[in-house]
Amino acid sequence: MNFVLERSRSRLLLMLKIIQFKILPYADNLIALLLVKVFVGLGNKYQQRIIGNNFKYQQRKILDQILEFSRNYMKNKMP
Repeated sequence: MNFVLERSRSRLLLMLKIIQFKILPYADNLIALLLVKVFVGLGNKYQQRIIGNNFKYQQRKILDQILEFSRNYMKNKMP
């Protein structure tokens, strides 16, 4: 069980870094916008669970930055 949890955490960090550096800079793209929208939904659903699992500071910081950017982007860009 512990091994599965560690693998999930490492995959989440990889996903967060991909979103932060590969998707958000091109967020005017429709596909990127949809991915951001999906991520906001997932982030809102699992944010407390993720932070509650004693994630490292860097992982929490990246998640918070992406969620903040995504929410602001959605407020400003979506009708």
